[in-house]
Amino acid sequence: MPRFPDYRAEIGLTPGATPQVRTGAEAIGQGLQALGSGLSEAAIGLAHYQKRARQEAAFDDDNKLGLYKQQRQAALAEAAKTMPAEATGFTAGFAKTGAKADAAFLGSISTGNRERVAADLQIFNDGLMNEASQFEYKGRGTYETNAITAAYQASLVGIRSNPSRRDQALAALNAKIDGATSIPAADRARLKRDIAAGSSIEWAKGMAGSDPDRMHELVWGAKTTIPKGAIGPAQADRESAAMSYFIGRGYSREQAAGIVGNLVHESAGLAPSSRNPGDGSDGSDSVGIAQWNGTRAKSLKAFAADRGKDWRDLSVQLAFVDHELNTDYAGVKARLRATNTADEAAGVFVTDYERPAGSQGGAAASHGWDNRRNQARRLAAGDYKPGEVEEKAPDPVVTSLAPDQRDGLVAYARGQRSQGQAVAQGDLEPRIQDATQALTTIGRYDGQLPTQAEFTASYGPQDGARRYSDFQRTVSLGADISAIRAMTPAEQTVWLAARAPKGEGPAFETQRQLHERGIKAIALDQAFRRKDPNGYVRSLHPQIDRLWTDAGTSPERLRAALAATNAAMDRLGMPTEGRALLPKAMVDQALSAFGDRSKSLAERLVPLRAALSASADPGAQQAIFGQMVSAGLPPALEYAAIAYAKGNAPLAERFAAAALGTGGKATGGADDASFASPAAAANTPAGPAPMRSLSGPAIDLGTAAAQALGSSLTGDERTSRAETVRTRMIENAMRNNGRDRLAAIAQTDRDRASLEEDGWVPGMFVREPEGVAPVQVAQIAHASPTTATTSNLIGIANGQMGNGAQNMGTKSRFDTFPIGQDVISYLIENAPEMEMDFQTSVDTSRSARLDQKDIVDGARKLPPGVPKDMDFDTTSRGELGSEGNARAASAETGELLKILRKGQNKSHVLGMAPALRKQLAAMLHDAPPEVRKALSIVSGYRSPKRQKELWDQALIKYGSAAVARRWVAPPGKSQHGFGNAMDLSYDHSSAKNGARISAAGLIAKNWMHANARKYGLIFPLTNEPWHIELVGARTRKK
Repeated sequence: MPRFPDYRAEIGLTPGATPQVRTGAEAIGQGLQALGSGLSEAAIGLAHYQKRARQEAAFDDDNKLGLYKQQRQAALAEAAKTMPAEATGFTAGFAKTGAKADAAFLGSISTGNRERVAADLQIFNDGLMNEASQFEYKGRGTYETNAITAAYQASLVGIRSNPSRRDQALAALNAKIDGATSIPAADRARLKRDIAAGSSIEWAKGMAGSDPDRMHELVWGAKTTIPKGAIGPAQADRESAAMSYFIGRGYSREQAAGIVGNLVHESAGLAPSSRNPGDGSDGSDSVGIAQWNGTRAKSLKAFAADRGKDWRDLSVQLAFVDHELNTDYAGVKARLRATNTADEAAGVFVTDYERPAGSQGGAAASHGWDNRRNQARRLAAGDYKPGEVEEKAPDPVVTSLAPDQRDGLVAYARGQRSQGQAVAQGDLEPRIQDATQALTTIGRYDGQLPTQAEFTASYGPQDGARRYSDFQRTVSLGADISAIRAMTPAEQTVWLAARAPKGEGPAFETQRQLHERGIKAIALDQAFRRKDPNGYVRSLHPQIDRLWTDAGTSPERLRAALAATNAAMDRLGMPTEGRALLPKAMVDQALSAFGDRSKSLAERLVPLRAALSASADPGAQQAIFGQMVSAGLPPALEYAAIAYAKGNAPLAERFAAAALGTGGKATGGADDASFASPAAAANTPAGPAPMRSLSGPAIDLGTAAAQALGSSLTGDERTSRAETVRTRMIENAMRNNGRDRLAAIAQTDRDRASLEEDGWVPGMFVREPEGVAPVQVAQIAHASPTTATTSNLIGIANGQMGNGAQNMGTKSRFDTFPIGQDVISYLIENAPEMEMDFQTSVDTSRSARLDQKDIVDGARKLPPGVPKDMDFDTTSRGELGSEGNARAASAETGELLKILRKGQNKSHVLGMAPALRKQLAAMLHDAPPEVRKALSIVSGYRSPKRQKELWDQALIKYGSAAVARRWVAPPGKSQHGFGNAMDLSYDHSSAKNGARISAAGLIAKNWMHANARKYGLIFPLTNEPWHIELVGARTRKK
């Protein structure tokens, strides 16, 4: 409010003063004079006061106006933030709300200043509204631009899927741009250019897709080398067109003549409709100017179809010749370009491209060479009419694109082709593998066979055609296998003889190929029969497969399945000796049950009893038991098996208890404890077949030693086994008859005699090592003198026959000791202790050969009379080239054996590559105590047989090779098979591979993963964090 000043001092009114009062006329005159003067001074003071009041009011009103302007500016900024997307009406709306605010504001202004402030505010509002209009314009412009951009992006999808929509879509977008009133003209022009370029790019992508050649032609143009106009009907016209074409493709006239001269010969004057029925090696027709047949003829037709043309068109066939010379026959093109004469060019083309009969012997030996050469010479001499050529410009749609954009389109097409092929290959290859597996075993594939179109999509026209041709050979091989599967070997021989090539001429090569395919079919078929006889019969006869599927442990159903299988094998001419009648799965189940020592002996033998009781034929019963022995059942159970076969279960169980040394107990004894069923040893590699002692414990001495010892035990083990079983039967009987030994002996002999009445005679089964014929070491052990040196034993263990000292280089200075049955029995009896000391039994090449030093190192516990300080040669292997290296290798192996999962075969560690063993031992040595405590080795080296077993199990479990391959490598592809990998568990209590991991296990896992590379190791599989291997193991030569 204006301040009103104190004017008392100015008019002479002094506070506290006493006025002097005069009387009389003088006083009245003076008074009136003073009054006039005072009134004059008061008027002046009042005017001065009013002026000051107006000044202060103006000052206050100006302050209000300034604040109000700031408020209105802030209001505009805030309103702009919430402006609608389309921005229409923003300025009008803001002006409306501003008018109300202005009226209220002016009401607070003093009357004298209101008009002036209103005029000032109007000027301010004009500027504010202009600013609001700019906000509205820009907002609407952004909205319109965004709308156009969205429409443009949506149009691209349609243009790529249907390039013909481009012009219509572009016109609609340009109309939108023209109607955009809030977008500046320069921005509208830029939008049109960008949208035109983008639509052109999508049009090209839609037109060419993943075809780089077609894309290149669209964006850069192409040189058309076929003469203008239609090719005339005469041969001269066709020759002119062909010569012009190849010269236009960069060949010299002589080189073009060499090509065309061959084509003139092949097709009787370059006739594109030429056909020679049955001329192909696969029986197909040879067609066209190059007489393509088989897969190449199919590729020609696909080439033409891709371009929307008839394959019988000469221009298409000429282009296909050039296409082949730039793809599958690029090497021929290079050799053609190196020629200088028509003769040279014709020679290269006939031997490397056409490859007619005789071409293996060179150009001069090729069928029709004289005519081919003469035609080439004639054309090279100019005997043709040169034609005109024309340039094909880039498509107008893409001419406005920058060079880098055009190159980008060609690169895009290449990338799309590669990406599409990679995806297609990922889908196709597992199907190819599955189909190949089925076709080469059972001769048929129940799924849908891959088509040529799928091969083309996965590998391209040329490589796809070649691969499809290879696959078709597999299909044909499968048809041959299917044709011979029900034949006996003799019938297969007759079938093959009928395919033998006869005479000469074009049909000879076809017959030869059919004959070779027949040989391969028979070989594959016989391999399947030998590998899995039961599986072979079941795959051949679905009704027999159903019998086995429904059999279970029912004696009647098992009997029906066995009878049908045996009859089928008879019809197929399969050998009766060693016939595997049971399915492998049933044998595995029987061994798994036998390995379950938590059950009674009778329960463990139920599957064996059921299988033997299913047949009354002693031969079949022997085959069944022999099949189980081959799979791992102790051969000492033969007596029990015979008793089961005769239907005497109580006697069978007594024999089983004696054979296993259980003394009649419900569970196995010490001898039985070493048995490991397939279920209990799921992660144990199937290495060399272990020898079994009298009651079955395993002695894993490696391939050569196992074969040698196995062959030398054939006779004596039978005798020893019989005596051992008899002794134990007597002891068991004495426990039940009051220790009457004579009665026990009599009862035992009667029981044994009851098994020998007819049919199956005890003592026929000895566990033989698989895969290689036995070495006749018995000649040394028994035919030679009764003593031999340790070097003889080493030679025997290494599979060497005779002259052990000679094999060692010089005669050993070892003392001699008996090498007959005493030594062999000693090795058997002490196998568990010796096995514990075998630490370097497999050499670096994974040959499974026991090294001389390993045998002696392992035999720490020697028979009486054998000195402990044996000397031996340590230079036979690089890894053990010195005593220090031997000790180091032994120490490394020993450290790893300490953490080998209980129950796992030591071959997991012994078969490991030395480098992996060394690096892993070093890492284990440096690991913190808590890490070492948590670690264990679950799986290491795997033999090919074991890897195949895991692969087969995975196929059954996951249902397809594609899924199984994520968890198990196919045979020959696993780093475990090369000794380069190992699977760890990070928790001793976990069941497998650290799948269930404790806190301590997590610490161990993290430490191993963090430090592996310091030791040259790596965990390469994200889905298998337990799988460790040598760095570079997957790239080094196997």
